[in-house]
Amino acid sequence: MSRFAKVPEEILSDDALDVFSKMVMVALLLHADSSGKAFPSISTITRLSGMGKATVVRRLFQLEEMGYLTRRKRKDKAG
Repeated sequence: MSRFAKVPEEILSDDALDVFSKMVMVALLLHADSSGKAFPSISTITRLSGMGKATVVRRLFQLEEMGYLTRRKRKDKAG
């Protein structure tokens, strides 16, 4: 089954975002529910984007600083 993500033009046209940050947003939007909340793991984002963990983490911080997302820490079964 194919899933689709609706990417706001604001993200695509923001020259302050490089292609890596935009790919992280696509991965997040692919997992967003109807209210816009998304909870993919870092490993899921790295798998979908083809980027390493450190790159994904840096881009998540950038997107948060720019106001594109708000992050909340969550714990899984492993802690």
